[in-house]
Amino acid sequence: MPDSILITGARGRVGRAIQMTLGSSCPLRLFSRTASSDGSVEALDTLLTGDAPLEADFLIHAAWSCVPANAEERPEQIKQIDLPLLDRLIDRLQKETRPPLLLFISTGAVYGLAPDRGNREDDTPHPLGVYAKGKLAAEERLRASGLPVCILRVGNLYGLPSSPEDRQGVTARLVRCALTNQPFQRWGDDPIKDYLHSDDFFSALTRARGLRLTGTWNVGSGIATPLSHLVELVEKQTGHPVPILSQPGPAWDVYDNRLDVSRFTRATDWQPTVTLAEGVAREVAALREL
Repeated sequence: MPDSILITGARGRVGRAIQMTLGSSCPLRLFSRTASSDGSVEALDTLLTGDAPLEADFLIHAAWSCVPANAEERPEQIKQIDLPLLDRLIDRLQKETRPPLLLFISTGAVYGLAPDRGNREDDTPHPLGVYAKGKLAAEERLRASGLPVCILRVGNLYGLPSSPEDRQGVTARLVRCALTNQPFQRWGDDPIKDYLHSDDFFSALTRARGLRLTGTWNVGSGIATPLSHLVELVEKQTGHPVPILSQPGPAWDVYDNRLDVSRFTRATDWQPTVTLAEGVAREVAALREL
């Protein structure tokens, strides 16, 4: 029988994309803070307060109330919303005779600045911002829960559906700026990031699920890319320059964010397949169609 999967945060960007990737390949139950009018997405309280056996193989916890920028503006929301929700979820799963494997989508930003190499899972985290500190606190709760848990520390994810109002997703913002001749605000001189296309992330998630992987794992491209190179790729694919406005980066920005993904690769035989050039080309094609 195909795996039965629960997804929290099902109405968010990542949650919606996971649904599209899984399609009809396995039974899904979708949860969000508010239910959908058509009943396809249930309210999270239905999951958290129910007492019937869940009879699920996996739970993908993608629910999170903020991105790095607005987490700094409302630093209280993670302690008021996300961590209490996680505590309730842990309590619910601990009542299960056979709890599902919980896959938690964390962030490579928990490490803080890279030490002139890709961060490894055994490096001590030094998170800089509210968002990364909140994700690390969630990780610690999960590790202490006694539940079967797989924590994925993900690089800078791109290739997800986006809108101009989104405050996360540098690749899409660069493409929009090139196509509309609007200035792109660059933080710092030339920040270095690990960019991972969403297709590669979902294939890594599928591999971790198939192997019932537990523990903490880095998932990224494994390639350190300066922003200047990303800008060059966007300009080449759009045929337009990207107007740049430089400003100092905020204290919480991880301007050198690299991941060593070799441990995950050895354990799963997974490799990212979408190059940054190909990923940018896809982003340009998608945004030109809007």
